[in-house]
Amino acid sequence: MKFFLVYFFLFFNIVNASSGHEDASEEVGVASKALQQGFMTLVFRDGRFPEGASLAASKRAIEERLPVAPIPLNSWDGVSRGFCSAHIDPFFYAVLNHVSDLADGMSTPPVVYDFGAALGITTEMLCLVGGHAHGIESARITKIEREKMLLLLKAYQPLIAEFKLKGNFKYNTYNAFELPEEIFLPLSADAAFLGNFIHMFDICTAMGFVNNVLLKLVKPGRTVFCSVDGIGLALSGNFVGLPVLEGAQVSPREAYLYAKSKGARFPSVMFTQRLVQKVQRSETAVEYVALGVIGIEHDEAVGSDGSASAPCRRATFLNGSTYEDFARTTCGYTGLTKDLFIEKILFSDFDYPCIQLVFPPEKWEVALQRRGAFYEALPDTMADEDVISWCITATKKS
Repeated sequence: MKFFLVYFFLFFNIVNASSGHEDASEEVGVASKALQQGFMTLVFRDGRFPEGASLAASKRAIEERLPVAPIPLNSWDGVSRGFCSAHIDPFFYAVLNHVSDLADGMSTPPVVYDFGAALGITTEMLCLVGGHAHGIESARITKIEREKMLLLLKAYQPLIAEFKLKGNFKYNTYNAFELPEEIFLPLSADAAFLGNFIHMFDICTAMGFVNNVLLKLVKPGRTVFCSVDGIGLALSGNFVGLPVLEGAQVSPREAYLYAKSKGARFPSVMFTQRLVQKVQRSETAVEYVALGVIGIEHDEAVGSDGSASAPCRRATFLNGSTYEDFARTTCGYTGLTKDLFIEKILFSDFDYPCIQLVFPPEKWEVALQRRGAFYEALPDTMADEDVISWCITATKKS
C-alpha cells in the first residue's frame, strides 16, 4: 500500500514546477538518491508483504516516478513553508517507518494523529502504511482540492489492493485545540505527527497544545514526531530581490543575536516588516504587492510565559504613508499614498530553550536533530542561530 506515496511525490513536483528549484546541484542529486533508497527500503523490506506478490514489476514502476531532488528548507514567502511539503521531508520517512513497525506488531491498526494535515497527503500516507490515521486541519479545503486527493487514492487502488494492509483514513475539520473527547479519546494515540505545525503559534500556545492536547491523547511510551523552523531560516519574509530601507535590520540571525544580547527570554520570536501596495484585483479580491523591506525586529512584548503580542504568521497592515519617500525613490512606486501599507508578520521560530519548554524533560524523552539547507544534518554543537529546522522525536514518559 505504500506505493501510493510516490504518486504524491509526483503530484507535489507538478504543482510546484515553478518554485525555482529545478536546477538542483550534484550534491542535491546525491541527497535525492539517498531519499529514494530510504523510500525503497521502507516499501520493499523483507517480510512486509505476502508471498507471491509481484514486487519486481511494481518496484520498477515506482522507481520511474521518484522525484528528481528534495526541496531545500527555506522559505520564499515566509508564511507557507511546510504547506503540503512535509510528505517529502526525509524526517517523515522515520514517521512512516515507525507507524509501519507498529502496524506489524499490533493486532489492530495503530491510531495516528496528523496535526496540521492541510490537504491530507501525510494522513493518507500514514493510512497506507497500516495506521488508523486521523488528519486534523482547521482550515476547510475546497471541494476541488479534496476531489484531487481522492483521485490520487483511486489511481493507486490497483497497486494497493494486493497488499491488504488494514490501515484506514479519516479527515477531520477541527480546531486542534478543541477536539471533541468522544471522537478523540484520552490515551488513544499510538503516534502523532506535527509537520511544520507548532511553529505556527507563539511559544505559550505551543506549550499549551502539548500540555493540554498531546499529553492527554498520547499513550505512555508512545512517540510524537514534530518538525519546526529554526532561526537560521534566513529567507523569512521574502526579502529576496526587494529594495531595503537604509539601516534596516534584515537578517533574522542578526535580530536574534541582538535580542539575545539584551537578555530577551524568547529572542527567536520576531516581526518581519515590508512595505506593500494594496491592489484591488476585483470587487472582492485584494492583493498586497511587496515593494521593499523595512526590517526585522524582536517582539519586545513577548510575555514571560512566551505569549506574543500578535498571532503568528498572520499579516497585519498598518498605514505606510510615512515610508512614501522610500517607496517612490527606492522602490519606484507611482501609486496613491493611501494604498501604501506596512505589512507585519510575527514569526515564532525555535531555539533549543524553546524546545525544552514545549517538551519538558520531566514529561518527555526528547531526541533532536538539527538541520541546515536541503535537510543536511548538523552537529549537536551547531549554534541555535544557524539551525534552519529541528526534528523533534518526543516519547511520552509514564
